[in-house]
Amino acid sequence: MSVVLAAAPDPSARHHLEKTVIDGVEIEDIKKYLSPDSLKKVRETGLKARVWGLVKGRSNDIYWKRLGENDVILFNVGNNYAVYSRVLDTDINNELAKHLWKPSSRTGSYYDRIIFLKDVRQTEIPISRINHLLGYATNFKPSRNVSFVIVQKQRVEKGTSPVFHLRRR
Repeated sequence: MSVVLAAAPDPSARHHLEKTVIDGVEIEDIKKYLSPDSLKKVRETGLKARVWGLVKGRSNDIYWKRLGENDVILFNVGNNYAVYSRVLDTDINNELAKHLWKPSSRTGSYYDRIIFLKDVRQTEIPISRINHLLGYATNFKPSRNVSFVIVQKQRVEKGTSPVFHLRRR
């Protein structure tokens, strides 16, 4: 299992987080954009899909390709990790990205490196707590410049904690 620290550093990213991860997207509204395999997986999680996207780019593509089912993604907002989730599936899907989000104001690209999520829960885990568990500097957090970080395996093993194994009740 990998642990990913993701940032929602600005109002636009926080809006995306609220709209497509926390609230979720009606499956009926997006099913025409999904492959049969993705549609099947998303339907197994309920009536709404939980979706995050990354723009195409060297670093994002490297991280996105390393994601696997059940990897944990913690979304940072301010001084807390505000959302816990696990990866359900990934896909490159420009049409879905265009349907869900406006293009990035920084790059003009769409967030077409799609991550379907499951077990989404809102949390209030201080960044200092996660940083202590993982051996990072107290004030480390993903930022606008590096908004998606896969934590090194040895840091996860060192910091193994129930926080990475939260389950929806």
